[in-house]
Amino acid sequence: MEKLDPRKEALLETLVREYVKTAEPVGSLHLAEKAGLDISAATVRNELSELESAGYLAQPHTSAGRIPTEAAYRYFVEHLAHHRAATNRVDKELSDVFGARAGAIAAAKALAAKTHECVFVSFGRDDVYVTGLGNLFAKPEFVEREIAMSLTAALDQLDEMVCGLESGTGARLLIGEENPLNNNCSTVYLAPTAGRRVGVLGLMRMDYEKVLNLLDSIKF
Repeated sequence: MEKLDPRKEALLETLVREYVKTAEPVGSLHLAEKAGLDISAATVRNELSELESAGYLAQPHTSAGRIPTEAAYRYFVEHLAHHRAATNRVDKELSDVFGARAGAIAAAKALAAKTHECVFVSFGRDDVYVTGLGNLFAKPEFVEREIAMSLTAALDQLDEMVCGLESGTGARLLIGEENPLNNNCSTVYLAPTAGRRVGVLGLMRMDYEKVLNLLDSIKF
């Protein structure tokens, strides 16, 4: 993914953070103020048009602000998300997520509370514990009936999706179309062994920075 110039990066980062927080399209005047750039609203609009042409932004309605696309979220994760220092990567509430079943379930509930997303823990094939579904369906996007229905149907296949996740080191991301469960969603997960997975499932409007830092704090 080609690197953007600093001004476009600042606008894209601010827009992603604002949209993740509010779930509302972000207007150019608000964005110029939040980004802290000494440029006119007209310049902001031109920059946003270029970002839209490059595939990073979408405009749901002609008069509305912009929202991030899948490409914007990927760029944010690769180039803009702030990662905590290694010395801080210990979270005692989450440290049992790869331990015995009772501790793993308690840790999964703590992770759901911290991320405000849905969390799954796999103990093996056809043995997947899920918590935080209420967090998922409380998102404002679910006022749209089609999104709610498509995700509800997809969740019936969650066990199969989790079992199919590849193991490996570090957190892995499946954003939008990369997500085998539903292309409106993203999954961030850890799978250090063949038999155990833990992950966060949410809409694409996920706080990737928070989720990645929390998963990074889990002790194997």
